[in-house]
Amino acid sequence: SGIVCRDFKMKLLRLGFIVSYEEDPHVRLSSMSSLNEEDVVIAFSYSGETSNIVKTAQYALTRNAKVISVTQIGKNALQKVSDFVIHIPIEEQELRFGAITSRSSSLIITDLLYLCLAQSDLGNTKEKLVMSRAMVNQIF
Repeated sequence: SGIVCRDFKMKLLRLGFIVSYEEDPHVRLSSMSSLNEEDVVIAFSYSGETSNIVKTAQYALTRNAKVISVTQIGKNALQKVSDFVIHIPIEEQELRFGAITSRSSSLIITDLLYLCLAQSDLGNTKEKLVMSRAMVNQIF
């Protein structure tokens, strides 16, 4: 899920959103102290039972932020503490070579969310993307 979060963070930053992603759960909770009702937390957990992700979502709710979860179909702890749930198919076995299908499903979801946000204000999106590319070209 961390790979998905980092990818989504980069996309949202290019659109001009203020985004934070912290892998360390202690740092993540510390960085969430300023959340309020205008903020959204998107929590990714294929199982929906990852303890530190569920606790992160619970904390976000105490700060009045909205919680969107991306998790497998079926009842789980994360779903219970989310305002909105985006389900991904149950395709992974408990014993697996890697989180290939769940990661791919989550990446598709974030790509769709990114496209929806980008299309909601095409003029601003184009301006932000052009500015982002120009800055990268100046550095490299």
